[in-house]
This record gives sequence, C-alpha cells and structure tokens, in this order.
Amino acid sequence: MAQGGAGAEWNNRARRRAHDPAHTGGQGSSLAGVQSDLQARDQSDSTRSVAPLAIAQGATYIDTTGLSVGETVERVMEIVREKLAQAG
Repeated sequence: MAQGGAGAEWNNRARRRAHDPAHTGGQGSSLAGVQSDLQARDQSDSTRSVAPLAIAQGATYIDTTGLSVGETVERVMEIVREKLAQAG
C-alpha cells in the first residue's frame, strides 16, 4: 500500500527522494534503490502491530501526484473552505 504522505505515486516519490539532499546525504541515489527502500518501509509501516500506518477513518485523502507545492496548498485550502461551509 503506497501511503506517500499525500498519495504520490511510487515513481514520483522515489524520484523526489533520490534528488533530495536531505535523504541522500548530498549524494545522488539510484531511483530503483530508493523505490525499493520506500516500498519496504511502507510495507513495514502498514503491517506493524503497534500503530500501523493507515489512512484514518473519515480522513480526506489528497493525491498530490503531479501537483506543485502551491497547487497542493490550494487543494488543501479548498477542502478546508468546503468543510467550514458545511459546518456553517
């Protein structure tokens, strides 16, 4: 199960992670290696016995695949405005 923070596809997650100095120590990493590591971590996180990684019941899932940071923020704000309007 790909959790992806906010739902990014495996390849997009791996590509971002492989090019992120915070995760590579400033060194580039192979895309396949990063993707394998992400899949193993997500599998471990989602099947652990204590506090498994899962989307909470009632949560709003936002697929950020292909969205910029600004687009993601705007989508989150749209949802917040909708929820506030519903709450009246």
